[in-house]
Parts: sequence; C-alpha cells; structure tokens
Amino acid sequence: MERITSTHQRRWVSWLAIILVLAFFLSRLIAIDLFPPFLDEMQHVHEAELSAQSSPFAFTGEGRIFTLWWYMLYQPYRAAPVWLPRVATLLAVLPGLAAVIAIGQLAAGRWGAAFAGLAYLFSTSNFFFERLALADPISGSAVLVALWLAYRLSRRAKFQDAILCGVALFVAVGAKATALPYLGIPLAAALTLHPQGRSWRENARWGVIALITGVGLIVLFTLGLRLRGYTPFGFIELYNSQATTPILTRTMQNIADFAAWFSSYTGILMFGLLLIALVGLMLRRQFFFALCLFGPALVFWINERQYTRYFVALTVIFLLGGAVFLAQLIKRQHPAVKLIVLIGILIWGSLQWLPFAWDSYTAPERLWLPRRDYLEYIASDASGFGLPEAKEALIALHPTEVIGIFSNCRALRYLALQDFTVTCPTLNPSGQEIENLAALLANSREAGKYVVYEPLPYVPSRDRIPGQLIATFLRPNVDSPPTAVLLYALAP
Repeated sequence: MERITSTHQRRWVSWLAIILVLAFFLSRLIAIDLFPPFLDEMQHVHEAELSAQSSPFAFTGEGRIFTLWWYMLYQPYRAAPVWLPRVATLLAVLPGLAAVIAIGQLAAGRWGAAFAGLAYLFSTSNFFFERLALADPISGSAVLVALWLAYRLSRRAKFQDAILCGVALFVAVGAKATALPYLGIPLAAALTLHPQGRSWRENARWGVIALITGVGLIVLFTLGLRLRGYTPFGFIELYNSQATTPILTRTMQNIADFAAWFSSYTGILMFGLLLIALVGLMLRRQFFFALCLFGPALVFWINERQYTRYFVALTVIFLLGGAVFLAQLIKRQHPAVKLIVLIGILIWGSLQWLPFAWDSYTAPERLWLPRRDYLEYIASDASGFGLPEAKEALIALHPTEVIGIFSNCRALRYLALQDFTVTCPTLNPSGQEIENLAALLANSREAGKYVVYEPLPYVPSRDRIPGQLIATFLRPNVDSPPTAVLLYALAP
C-alpha cells in the first residue's frame, strides 16, 4: 500500500510539473517581443554577432561568455533579433523552474511542489526579467539547478550529485560572473542537510567534492583563458574599483533598497510573510534556504554597483522558502484546509500577477515597475521606448542610411535589420567623441540620410545637428518631463 501511495504521489507531482512548466512557458512567451529592446539586451546580441564573426572568446571580459555562446546557437543577429534571444533566455530558464518544483517536493511533498511552482509562476519580478534577453536569468536558472542538486543531500549523499552541483555552479558563473557568491551553496548544504544516521564525515566529503568540482572547473577555465590573454572577471574589478562609500553605510543602504524593491513587486504583506516563513524554517532548524539566500545577498549588498537583475535567483529562493514553510505548516491538516490554501494562492496570483502580465502583453508603457526599474528600463536613455515608432517613420521615408547618435542605437539597428541600414558610431561618456560625431554629421548631408539623435551630455548639442527636425518620439516618464529621441533629415 505504501508503495502504491508513493507511486501515485510521483505521478501527481509529474503531471503537476508538466502543467506548471507549460503555464510558465506560455505565460512568459505571449507578446515576449512587445517590450522595446533594452540597451543591454542588444549589447548581448551585438557581442554574440561579433563573437561569431571573430572569436568566441572576444568578449570574455564581460563575464557572460556562456550566455553569448547560447545566443550564438540561435543567431538572432540574422533575424528576429528581439524575439529569438528572449525566447532562448526563456528556454534556459525552464530547468530552473523544474528544479524549484523538485525542491518543493523534496522539502514538503506534493503540496510543496505545487506551492513552489505557483510562487515562481506568479513572481512578477521574475516574470519581467525572464522575458528580457539578459544573462542574469540564464545564470539564475543554473543556480537553481545547483540548489536542487545540493538539496538532494537531505535524502542521500551521492557523489554524482556533488559533482553535478559543482558543474551547475560552473555553468552559472560562466553564464554571468555575478553568480560567484552562489559557490557557497555546497557549503550550506553540507552544514545544514544532515539527516539522522548520517555521519558528518559523509556530508563534509560531499561538500568538498562539490566545491572542488565547481571551483576547480572555474579555475581551470580561467587559467585557460588567461593563457589566451583573456579574463572572465574584468568587469567585476571595474565595478568595484572606485567605491567611495564606507562599506557599512553602503551595505545598509543596499539592504534597504533591496527590501523596498522586492516588496514593491510582492506587496508589503507578502514580503512580511516571506520573512516570517524564513524565521519559521530556522525555528524548525532548517537553515539551508536562509543560508543560500542571505549568504549571496550579503556579497551583493556590500558591493558599490547594484543592479536589480542581479537578484533574479535570490528572489526565487526567497519565494521557495515561503512556499516550503507553508506546505510544511499544512502538511497534516485536513484536505479541505489544503484546498483553501491553494485557492488563496491562486487568488493572490490572479490579483497581483494577472494585471502585471496583462500590461506586459498589451501596453508595456503602462507597466507598473518599482521606481528603480522604471527609470532604468522605461524612462532612461538605455530604454527602447520610442524606437519602434522611429523605425516605422523611417520605413516610410525609404532612407539610404540612418545614423544613430543616442545610447541605444544598436536596438534601432537590430529592429530595422531587414528594412534599412543603421550606423552606430562610437559614443564616449567622457565626451571625447563629440567633435568626431559633429564632423560625421556635417559630412553626411545628403538626400536620403537621416539621424536619430538624443541630447545627451556626451554628444554634440542640438544646435550642432545639421538638417531639419522632422519627428520627435517620446519615452514614457510618470515622474518628470519625458525624454525623447529626435529624427532629423540630413538633406542640404
């Protein structure tokens, strides 16, 4: 009878996982290319294109070499340069979802699997970032796979799990070097996942094997790259080389900023409940999720440079801890109680996630984001808003060449890949290219040539732009006058 029940539960979890993966994939796939391309997305595509033309190691110093290789498989720089890399990113995220469901099942049975999968499905922050062509969701997926392989130590001490955990962490770091803090996951597992009857020596051996595998692969890969004159971690050194704020002040401010950012996505009430759930797990002497959350988070928080997309894996671990605690809490309750809790989660998801998803599918300019993300992805000069309209206006003009004097020029180049040629001259935040850009425009005064321009501090001022202003394309900005890209005809 026990074997029949166990088989029934495995089938239940398998069908649940299939349904959740399909719902997750389809919900994130709908209108995935509607949000205008963000600067870093098109930079990824550009680097993949140049890597394919020259060397697969050309952009090793950017710290996302495996992501570039992944995009090179799909060749988005040849066609569908927004849709293809975003779908490639989404495909890479699916193993992470499967890992989250599996961890929920290991930690709290089938209800743990259901709650964990639904919490991830309804995470609006992950929904937003995983629909963009960025390295962070790809790296985060590998982190979650490593988390699952590590959590298996709560049931068995198989060395193949340790080796695979190390390999997954190596993949995560190769996809984005900011995953380095997650190398502590095997240590957290060895310290906290110690079932009765197992010696500490076995756990220590498992942790050492996982760490040696992960760190060893990273070291060997790094040495191989160094021999070829490349470094995979150059951008990390650059980001933190000019830190000016005292470390304690910086850390406390970053913690406050993270709490404000994440609670904006989840809501204050849900954020508080997630914190209570983590405390509840620790009171039950289950420290694994807390260590895997706060250990890497602390490394991020002490750094000067902060980007919210760095936290995509951490937000899932945070939600996973809450889902596991809730499932454990109701494990011995009447089935009616479990059903009520499940309905409550579905209602929460509908009220919080559905409006967010609907705006993403239909009107991304109305998309509600925390102020920090809104300013970066919608209102800043890195935003792609205004560019689809500029592209349509230019198609009607039949240009022979378009020159882009604005930050996100490559987005327009890729949007117009099949329609017209866009030249993206070098821009330098120091302002060193201003005279060269002014000369380029002065020498391009021909019929059929146009410039898409944004008045930035490091480009020629508006009074130095030759030709006639023919259109203005505004970006949305709810807090202040919107920024814009301007279209000039360069004909004499």
